[in-house]
Amino acid sequence: MTLNSSGYKADYSLDSMKEIDRFFDEQNTPFGILSKNRGQILFSLGSYVEQTAIKLYGGE
Repeated sequence: MTLNSSGYKADYSLDSMKEIDRFFDEQNTPFGILSKNRGQILFSLGSYVEQTAIKLYGGE
């Protein structure tokens, strides 16, 4: 699962954090993407948020 192929704009911008929020709102249902492989998806999203923060605010 990738955010972009699922209709969410993931471009490491501050606006993409809103897309993560939208993803949770829309996909946290019994038949949503989060109903399958929840742990793996949450780990990936956490990594994406971290990489976005590094890009936006500097860091290593």
